[in-house]
Amino acid sequence: MTEQPSSDTGESTARSYASRRDVLKLTGAGLASATALGTIGTANAADSGIPTPWLDRKDNTMVDPTGSEVILRGVNIPDPKRLDHTVPARGKNWDHMITHATDPERDWYANVIRIPVHPGDIAELPPVPIADADFHPPVAFDESELLDYCETYLDPVVEYCRERSVYCIVDYHRHWGEGDLPWHDDTLSEEVQLFWSTVAKRYAEDAHVLFELYNEPTLPAMYIDDWYNAKYAGVWRRWKKTAQPWVNTIREHAPRNPIIVGSPGWSAMPEGAQIEEFDGDNLMYAYHIYGGHGLSTDEGFDSRETEEGTNSVWKDVPLFMTEFGWEPGQDRWISGETDGFGRGVSEWADERPIHWTAWCFDITWLPSMFSRAFVDGDPDDSVGDPYSGDIPQLCEDPPCEWNLLGRDEGSFEEYAGEYIRQFLEDRKDDDVPTIDHDDQPPAAPETVTVESVGSDSAEISWPAVTDTGSSGLDHYDITLDGEAWPYVRSGSETTATVDNLIAGTTHEIGVRAVDTYGNVGETATVTVETQAGDTDPVGPPRDLQLSDRTHRSVELTWSSAEGDAARYVITVDGEEYDRIPAPMSPILPSYRLDDLALDSEHTVDIATIGRGGDRSEPVTATVRPQPAHATDRDVLINDYEGSEPLTNNALGGWVGGGIVTGVDNGIAQVDWDSISYHGTTADLDASETPLLKVKARGEMGYELSSLALSVEGSLDKEPVGDITDDRIDTDWSVVTIDLEAAGAGLDPLGQLQFDTVWGTAGAFEMDELWLAAPDDPSGGIDTDATAPSLDPIDGTVPRDIDGDGVHEDLSGDGTLNFPDVNRLFQHTDDPAVQDHVSAYDFTGDGLVDQQDVLALFEMV
Repeated sequence: MTEQPSSDTGESTARSYASRRDVLKLTGAGLASATALGTIGTANAADSGIPTPWLDRKDNTMVDPTGSEVILRGVNIPDPKRLDHTVPARGKNWDHMITHATDPERDWYANVIRIPVHPGDIAELPPVPIADADFHPPVAFDESELLDYCETYLDPVVEYCRERSVYCIVDYHRHWGEGDLPWHDDTLSEEVQLFWSTVAKRYAEDAHVLFELYNEPTLPAMYIDDWYNAKYAGVWRRWKKTAQPWVNTIREHAPRNPIIVGSPGWSAMPEGAQIEEFDGDNLMYAYHIYGGHGLSTDEGFDSRETEEGTNSVWKDVPLFMTEFGWEPGQDRWISGETDGFGRGVSEWADERPIHWTAWCFDITWLPSMFSRAFVDGDPDDSVGDPYSGDIPQLCEDPPCEWNLLGRDEGSFEEYAGEYIRQFLEDRKDDDVPTIDHDDQPPAAPETVTVESVGSDSAEISWPAVTDTGSSGLDHYDITLDGEAWPYVRSGSETTATVDNLIAGTTHEIGVRAVDTYGNVGETATVTVETQAGDTDPVGPPRDLQLSDRTHRSVELTWSSAEGDAARYVITVDGEEYDRIPAPMSPILPSYRLDDLALDSEHTVDIATIGRGGDRSEPVTATVRPQPAHATDRDVLINDYEGSEPLTNNALGGWVGGGIVTGVDNGIAQVDWDSISYHGTTADLDASETPLLKVKARGEMGYELSSLALSVEGSLDKEPVGDITDDRIDTDWSVVTIDLEAAGAGLDPLGQLQFDTVWGTAGAFEMDELWLAAPDDPSGGIDTDATAPSLDPIDGTVPRDIDGDGVHEDLSGDGTLNFPDVNRLFQHTDDPAVQDHVSAYDFTGDGLVDQQDVLALFEMV
């Protein structure tokens, strides 16, 4: 958690390594080479560690492939690049530390090592404690620097943990910055995305690797006693909105590695997961706690009486205490003793399915477990700035000896080192994977045979593979042109069909075996060329419609194109945006555009690529998200324009209350720290406009949710956060409250009032307040599609879901079913049907009558 200040630096002693899982090649000289030869060269998984198969989440636990519960226990080490550059002062490098922490001959039994990767170390910037700022501004490193860091440091660390047969956590280790670097900063998100898009795919096939998403998000934090209130929940939901794309990026590249998610406020509030979990599989949640926070009992750690308690979140989700520690006489937050916090936190975790890595297996990063035995005393300024100065030359022949605090130096009742060692030794055989250790990957299939090939698919087969290790075969992966093919993931079968290909194209299809331990075999490949296929041109998408929209998104659906469609190409505002496979009938093709600007307008082109390789002309549409202002269909209450917007609203009614402190250029300033309100009359029938909408923005993005809403005579101070899932943002956004669903009377509506809640404070800006009618998505699209426009039947435009020219889906639900038959039966003679005979002529006789109803029934 804490690094001691230092000011001297020296030349790099970095080593160069080959790529992942290749033989480690030492290219450094002198000290660095001797260090590596002394440890890596003699490492043997059989002498240390535990089996390290894939771990999967099961409720609030993690299990191995046999279903047995696994609990990981280990230690943190410092950033490996920092260690590599400071070994003459520290006396040990990362390889010495991992060897030591996992060495049964020294009675050390860590089965997981947490690897903090500092953005500043990637870019070789001065350590934050001695830098001229509290944090390194993002983006702190570029892709080239990150790749070099991975190749030279992270790859060999991950590989060495595998050889030692222990798990490792790759931790994106930002934590400094306090409020000067909020975790929702856009450039910070750019840095996080760069990190995980590079790192996740690098270790996606390593079963022993876990990812920690973001070490310690700082502010805005969840420092509130009543964690159930709207502000606390709002911070967590904003954290999820910010960090969910980072989780998605990891999952895109690494489908199986466990992801550990932190929380706003130095990752000390994991109970946010009880408000709303992140989306995705195999997620765990981090907990960071140190001796200075005053907790020492089960009741304290399990409660919410203090901000640092967990509310027993471990009952609901897998909890990983990736940082905890203590050291007497240190900074307020990390100071503590074994006889108190140390025993309390470890015994609390031991009685629950809580994983942990103690901080820190080092002599400098505080709180520490060791001190240097090779120097007299241990001055603060003894490691140096690793990248821009001289490193003190204190250890001439690494590794040099360290003193274990609590055994070799200091009291056992005070220091953490010996206590953590004993705890790991006592638990060395507990809660470990029950599957046998297996480092032998399966062999590659002897051959891959093409059984048949068409214009859009190829059927392949291969002889079964016998796993050479002890864990047994799990499944086969199929690759297409070197990439995992998402449409085929075969189990024990030895045949597969790779489809949705383009006619007349050449592909390399591969098969590789994977065992239950996670070892991946070599890939056997075969080259196939699809047949030329149908030369008839494919048509453009038909019946393009806007099926759904929000204030920041639109969803388009369309009927299948004429001909044999393979792909659809989506172009937005002149730039190719995406390519999606054509779904199998009767599923309608669809596409959603997210993260659109308020009141924006976009030109969307959608073209079809046929299985013969041809491309249609596009169908073009102009699309708009829901309006972020009152329209002709709505009722404006107040746009805070005019001469007296805080006296009379747009309806000519009363406005009052104390939390709106002023208006600046049509923007109402809302600010409160005591009990008050903002009220406005709306004496009208709101049955047709039951949606109360507020356009607002806040400093942190939860502020409106901290208020309560009252509606005269029917709704009494309902917390806004309880009656809508919408949240305002730091940019302008629209919050929608369904008044009818909230229990408000609509006819007449009466006075609306936002009330403050006792004990809360906040400030935000409000641009407009209005009552809206339910949205009609069709109003958000203009299209130049040449396909005939059908009239709606019972309010829905029928769809052609299989591209044959007749429209089976009369109910508009995207499938062919009995409601479609019933709708055609009820409306056979209506002009909406008879004016478009070709669209409903299922018998092909040029008429639409009850014979067509029967034909549609038989299709169902």
